[in-house]
Amino acid sequence: MSTLHSSLGRNALRTGKARVPDVALYATVRRLVPPSASKGFDSRFRVAIAGCGFDVSAWVPLWQRRGVGFVWEYYQKEGLNPRSGEKVMATRRRARVVEELPMKDEYAEFVRGIAAAAS
Repeated sequence: MSTLHSSLGRNALRTGKARVPDVALYATVRRLVPPSASKGFDSRFRVAIAGCGFDVSAWVPLWQRRGVGFVWEYYQKEGLNPRSGEKVMATRRRARVVEELPMKDEYAEFVRGIAAAAS
């Protein structure tokens, strides 16, 4: 897949009329929208520059390749004590979906962080 960074690099190598202003690349990236099933696309493909040609492969979202995480997230919320009428801080929890799970050592640290927050 061609990234903005790699596109800027290739554009910098061009000269004359072949080179476009960098702002045109930034503007184009902002307008790009990935295709989705809701827009009527039944299949999607990833196209990457490979040498003098292209590498075409089926596009699979990151959450399908690695799975997703479902974790409890703890947070503080101001509440009201119904008996005394005073304001108090209460610890609450809410479910959070992590769609991009870290890998290797970062995953171990991620799990340790969840375990520490739960205890």
